[in-house]
Amino acid sequence: MSYQRIRLLLAYDPAKNLCSRVIPQMKELLEQRAFDVDVFELGGTIPDLTPYKGIILGSPVLGMGLRR
Repeated sequence: MSYQRIRLLLAYDPAKNLCSRVIPQMKELLEQRAFDVDVFELGGTIPDLTPYKGIILGSPVLGMGLRR
């Protein structure tokens, strides 16, 4: 049985540019663990999900900052 890399879709909400700070690091870490990762910025269109074994959704959480 041959080894096949698992293909993942990393889809994120570009609101306020918050997720885009983390997405490149997540992609790199997943690829180091032998995943094939495609990045998709959520918007008006939805990509074909058939080739993916998993989907990771990223969305900013506003108002969760801790002070002091």
